[in-house]
Amino acid sequence: MLFVIAGPSGIGKSYLMQQLIARYPGEFAAPKLYTTRQPRQSEQAIDRKFISQVSFGELQCQGKFGFVGEFVGNWYAFAEDDIASETKHVLINAWPAMLPVLAQRPEVVIIGMTTSSAGRELLAHRIRARGDAPEVFSQRMQRIDIDLADLAEHADLVSEHGKMFVIQDDSMVDTILSWICDNYLTKVGVTHD
Repeated sequence: MLFVIAGPSGIGKSYLMQQLIARYPGEFAAPKLYTTRQPRQSEQAIDRKFISQVSFGELQCQGKFGFVGEFVGNWYAFAEDDIASETKHVLINAWPAMLPVLAQRPEVVIIGMTTSSAGRELLAHRIRARGDAPEVFSQRMQRIDIDLADLAEHADLVSEHGKMFVIQDDSMVDTILSWICDNYLTKVGVTHD
């Protein structure tokens, strides 16, 4: 099964994925995301493979990628072999504009992570903590607004293939984990604590 976790920067998508892998070892895999984006200063993104535009283009021409998208001037992709795992549930961290494409994949579950205007301040706090330059922070906040609008636009897709969660603080992760376990993992004999 493919679990697509969609939402804006800072909402907790990566954290949710880390928790799923830690709490249910052997059940989930998070494929590396190939990207032409340069790593941020002191970034230790274990879920990404930073490559050049040329290398990205070569791999794309070879048909290696099962999902390709452009985001804020950089290219991102997942290898088809990694997405199509038959031994584990696959977790993908996605931006909301790509939901129509990802919803076409077989056995997909979409977990939307949105927030209210009050929760937007939580996202701003998390983005500031990354230490980006002021102009990058401003761009990221604009992108957050676009992502929230895209997620709202695709709310029907999220409902059809999963569930939308409104994030106000860090406590929602346990709610999402329980929902995933109750609705998907218990059917294959996995229980949560």
